Amino acid sequence: SQFFNWYNHAGTPSVKARLDWDEAAATATLEVTQTLAPTPGQTEKPDMHMPLATGLIGPDGSDMDLVLDDGSLLDSGILEFRSARQSWTFTGIAERPVLSINRGFSAPVNLTTGQRDDELLFLMANDRDAFNRWEAGQTLSRSIIMAAMQAVGDGDDPAPIDEYADALAS
Repeated sequence: SQFFNWYNHAGTPSVKARLDWDEAAATATLEVTQTLAPTPGQTEKPDMHMPLATGLIGPDGSDMDLVLDDGSLLDSGILEFRSARQSWTFTGIAERPVLSINRGFSAPVNLTTGQRDDELLFLMANDRDAFNRWEAGQTLSRSIIMAAMQAVGDGDDPAPIDEYADALAS
């Protein structure tokens, strides 16, 4: 029944995702929040139910097993996100992972991850999900263009984009 909120409430949810890796504990905790802005006639919005297709990618470019802290394997990679704030802890994460979330555009949301440029480059070159490879490229492209415009406006040369070109080639 919560899924029907999508049909009854206007707007696109904003989702923020943050991944924290604990090397000593070999865990990665994903924290996700959602908001849905008021619209005319709908000032209060309920939490939406979002299926978030998720992966953690290891340094070798392969997907890591998603073993939750209760010992269960998240074989499908789908996290059922149903509240304003929710977190999941994955165990057996011995190496720093890179988050790949909302694979295949599994939920029609505005997603913010705050990932660094090196993580976006890694996703462009390694994520098995075509949508997230494309999204990483789009996010990084906007960042590069804005930085180049700022540099030119300041009378400087834009930064080289060799790493970006290499990720595109991959």
